[in-house]
Amino acid sequence: MEQVREAAKPKFSTPRDDQDLKIQVTFFYVNPRTLDVDNMLKLICDALKGIAYNDDSQLSDAHARRRDIQGSYRLEDVPVELVEALADGEEFVFIEVSTLGESVREL
Repeated sequence: MEQVREAAKPKFSTPRDDQDLKIQVTFFYVNPRTLDVDNMLKLICDALKGIAYNDDSQLSDAHARRRDIQGSYRLEDVPVELVEALADGEEFVFIEVSTLGESVREL
């Protein structure tokens, strides 16, 4: 998960101190395969400790999902990074960390 840590560092100047954070992780895959989204979520939450937040105990909500990158998606009001990554057609993970009431950052 070093890739996650390195990608997150420029997005967060300091770890959040807020409680009641939520995280949503979407793995966009090219080839269907068995992917345990629970394990993926745990690894990513651990990788973001000290970068996006101080400790994953600050997370009140966590959601993980996987999607076929070749799928049909309606994109409205999404970060340009998500659109660009989908256009590239390579597997990627899209991570959103926010408070329960507002968006904090998109990775």
